[in-house]
Amino acid sequence: MGIVNSFEYSIDTGRKAIYGIDSIIPFELAPGPYSITGRIQCVRIRFDGGLEGRGISASQSNLLLEKYVSFSLVDRASDRVIFRLDDAAVITQNWIINERSVMRGSFSFEGLTWYSDSEI
Repeated sequence: MGIVNSFEYSIDTGRKAIYGIDSIIPFELAPGPYSITGRIQCVRIRFDGGLEGRGISASQSNLLLEKYVSFSLVDRASDRVIFRLDDAAVITQNWIINERSVMRGSFSFEGLTWYSDSEI
């Protein structure tokens, strides 16, 4: 994959407002479909095979055989994992090559389970 420049994620609890009859104010926020999505921006290292070469994403011919991947965000100062995402899949990839042949890009992902540093 290369050198990671940024890691962002969004957690949607899917809560939905429940209203009573003839009420404009909800009386409850009910849980709904839960999701976690995100994006990683990186610089690709020359001849490393990209996401497919590192096993993060499947090649086009093997897409139906793709397995989930995990990501861990590690604090460099303490060498502690501060965020971990398990059972994730790459949704999209975007790449651009500038005039100096530096390949920069990003990929988005969706995951099933995550843990913050309070749970690890």
